[in-house]
Amino acid sequence: MNIERLEINHVRNIASVRLSGLSIVNVFFGDNGSGKTSLLESIYMLGLGRSFRTRLFNSVIQKDSEKSIVFCSAHDPSSNTRIPIGVRRSHSEAPGIRVKGEHVTSAATLAKLLPLQLINSDAFLLLEGSPSVRRQFLDWGVFHVEHKFHGAWLNAKRCLKHRNTLLRRAKMVSGELSLWTKAYVDASVEVDAFRRQYVSDYIEIFKPIAEELLKINGVKISYLRGWPLDRGLNEALTDCADRDIHQGFTSFGPHRAELKITKDGRLASEFLSRGQEKLLICVLKLAQATAFEQFTGKKCIFLIDDLPSELDSGHRRLLCNYLEELGCQVFVTCTDKSDFDGKWKYPKRIKWFHVEHGQITQASIA
Repeated sequence: MNIERLEINHVRNIASVRLSGLSIVNVFFGDNGSGKTSLLESIYMLGLGRSFRTRLFNSVIQKDSEKSIVFCSAHDPSSNTRIPIGVRRSHSEAPGIRVKGEHVTSAATLAKLLPLQLINSDAFLLLEGSPSVRRQFLDWGVFHVEHKFHGAWLNAKRCLKHRNTLLRRAKMVSGELSLWTKAYVDASVEVDAFRRQYVSDYIEIFKPIAEELLKINGVKISYLRGWPLDRGLNEALTDCADRDIHQGFTSFGPHRAELKITKDGRLASEFLSRGQEKLLICVLKLAQATAFEQFTGKKCIFLIDDLPSELDSGHRRLLCNYLEELGCQVFVTCTDKSDFDGKWKYPKRIKWFHVEHGQITQASIA
């Protein structure tokens, strides 16, 4: 799916922008605070119904405006159809999502239509943050590859919530905990099976990309399911039942799963430089986009904020060339246009846009 036309109204410092004829690779350059990140944030809202910068909808809406609206026309090459997608955020109305003119209640619908890969300053959390960040990264891939995963994941989440509620009660009905434990175990085993299969396939895709772009030996990805390898989940929960009741929450399960990313047996975040970390993050995302295409036959969209930062000229060129060859639509920002001089293999295919004070205008390549 490619975005051909984009309209942004009252998103932060962008009052009104209309962009048409967007290319596969679109570069937006301008000073800090000019609106480049707000542009990426707007596209992100179209793909997930929310911002990547805040959980507060009101802060996305431009000052002194009642609502923000983002709209796009996306082209589906598999059916050669164009799909209108719109997202509204308002101070006085409930959030609104419309696809093909119809109201949509689930952001999962957007995620399937516009699968996004985001690389920004927060992407470092993929290496440095809590396990939940890496679970989210993992589950993005499983969600798009295995259509039954989302239902199993929602079921496991629901069962976990009920089980934890029972654990926090001073008194509980006899047998009620065991019923929810069984339901949780069944759903968890299903979630784990989907995750394990995806990780196994993903690692094989990651290896050659890492060898080509990373130039760092000893990087390894391993999956920890969230309970001991020598016991089934039901047995593990039985063994720690008293502790769970005392703590008021469930100790084991897929909500404790982890995707470990190491270098020579040590956490990559403790060993690599900032530039090496960013390069590794880019490789992880590129591998996921490659896996997505191999398993679904579709391409995702990359949103990359300030790609040149922390990367030297050589690695910038490698990444730009790889992105072009991958064929995914790319929206990338930088402060100075010269940061990409000589970095694109096919410069005539690139569209350049200058961003200044919330206004976006197409620029020449000269």
